[in-house]
Amino acid sequence: MVVFKDKRMKIKNICKLLFLAVMVVGCNNKCEPFDGMPEFDGLQTIQDIEELDFSCVDYELLPRTQVVLNDTGYQELVVESVYNGEGCESYTVPSVDFNERTVLWNVLQFDCSNLNTVIKKKISREGNQLTYIIKVESTHFACGFTEINAVSIPKISETDTVIFKVVTYGCN
Repeated sequence: MVVFKDKRMKIKNICKLLFLAVMVVGCNNKCEPFDGMPEFDGLQTIQDIEELDFSCVDYELLPRTQVVLNDTGYQELVVESVYNGEGCESYTVPSVDFNERTVLWNVLQFDCSNLNTVIKKKISREGNQLTYIIKVESTHFACGFTEINAVSIPKISETDTVIFKVVTYGCN
């Protein structure tokens, strides 16, 4: 009987040591900071950018990136994609005056990221080229996170080009 008790104690002690070892190794994560675009904060951005609430728009029905120059395109792409389920009963699509404004969006899907992910946006212009840059903090806590980054900006011409760029920063 004593032999059995000793074996049980040894097993308990081994389990405690293994648990402690796993905790020490698991909690010893070191942050290796990186920045995919360190010059981001110094970039000039166009003025009068307005965030649009697309929280009840079904992102699966939208193109990944889009430039919308007129109301017809907006109606076809956005208004027809509104999700009318729970929590969206009183949602209305943001109104946009397309005589004065242009709508841009970039649908981002994260395999794994923190739901409180920091997303910074800038839109720069050089000649007739605009670059919509989204800088995303890289973290790994939750999976299946999707964000529609929709903005309206002062009207651009049909000959302007828009480049969509996503960069990350944070810890590896």
